[in-house]
Amino acid sequence: SVRKTMPRPNLTGVRRMSDSCGMMQHSLFGIPDRAHGYCVDDNARALQLMLALGCSSWPDLADEQITETYAAFLQHAWNEDKGRFRNFMAYDRAWLEEQGSEDSFGRSVLAVCTTVAQARSAALRQWAHNLAGRFMPHLGAVKPLRTRALVVLGLCRLLEAEPERRDARDLLLKLSYSISAQLEAHLDGEWVWFEDHLSYDNARLPEALLRAGALLADQRLTDEGLGALDWLCAIQTSPEGFFRPVGSEGFGKVHAVEPDPFDQQPLEALATIDACTAAFRATGDARWVREAQRAYAWFTGENDLGQPLALPDAGGCYDGLTPEGPNLNQGAESVLAFQLSTCAIHALVAAATSEIRPQAAAVATEANPDLSPSQGRTSDRCPSSITARSASSPIRRGSLSGPSTSLQSPSR
Repeated sequence: SVRKTMPRPNLTGVRRMSDSCGMMQHSLFGIPDRAHGYCVDDNARALQLMLALGCSSWPDLADEQITETYAAFLQHAWNEDKGRFRNFMAYDRAWLEEQGSEDSFGRSVLAVCTTVAQARSAALRQWAHNLAGRFMPHLGAVKPLRTRALVVLGLCRLLEAEPERRDARDLLLKLSYSISAQLEAHLDGEWVWFEDHLSYDNARLPEALLRAGALLADQRLTDEGLGALDWLCAIQTSPEGFFRPVGSEGFGKVHAVEPDPFDQQPLEALATIDACTAAFRATGDARWVREAQRAYAWFTGENDLGQPLALPDAGGCYDGLTPEGPNLNQGAESVLAFQLSTCAIHALVAAATSEIRPQAAAVATEANPDLSPSQGRTSDRCPSSITARSASSPIRRGSLSGPSTSLQSPSR
């Protein structure tokens, strides 16, 4: 069955979209579309993918040169005068703005902080530590909800590696409690969400509370994250039981407990898998393994149209599911979402099989019966995404015509 299929990561699509500058945004079918150039969003995600691979059973896929290319793009995107990252760059390497969106800022912060925690290279860790020091004074001023969530996720990573950082811990407290307050302010009967509507990257919000709750040992944050994620998973379930992310046509509709089903975007499946991983780490409940598997199966054909979005043998992924079928373009956001999801689901299954939790182990084995407890397990060098601290050496102080999904993200 589709659910028993867990392909391995494949960087063919990532490499196709990348050059010596970074990863290009969009494609026409499977061919990079140079007309749209590059953006820091996708290069941040690409850097995270390389780090995830370095922590996986396939560390050799994390090519050092291409990893440094993505890091260099983020460094070049940093605008010291603005205290923000630029986002869009033309193919001729000219920046198109002095300051990108707040969400692109948050994604860049998350990627850099993850590098501090997980990079195998001491040089990369040192670079990331330095850049984190530059943007740290600007983090407390972020306003948009999803940006705050992304920064919270980044601070959790940073504190895994540098637990003594009081500035990071104080910011984590401030931002995570502000997200919690927003949830409490919008609770309304059967509506258990942070806003009066749903939109994009939804599962990042409960994930932020779950990871902050774990790191701060704050059970209230954990419980709120679990409650919101439980509610979201119910909303994201079709009558047939398939994963159905909130369609882009339904973004912003007030209290829509039955959101528009199209267009469905790969980014939502990735966010749900990551949030369910955090929930499993917090509870050990095998239910979260099943929810993550259901979201991953969306890529392979368990969706409203019964059509696969992922192209595992080619390392690609279509740009979304429309009422007429897949959008056959393969932009960077979609390709990266599938590869990051593949790394995440393997890591979750390995965690479930290695825990002394028979129910979870049985669920994981059902998902991939050929996976033994030693396969797919993250490397010992990499910290748990929730609790473990970095074991690395210390840093030396010093449709065819439709657009790629990224064009549909409101704050891109």
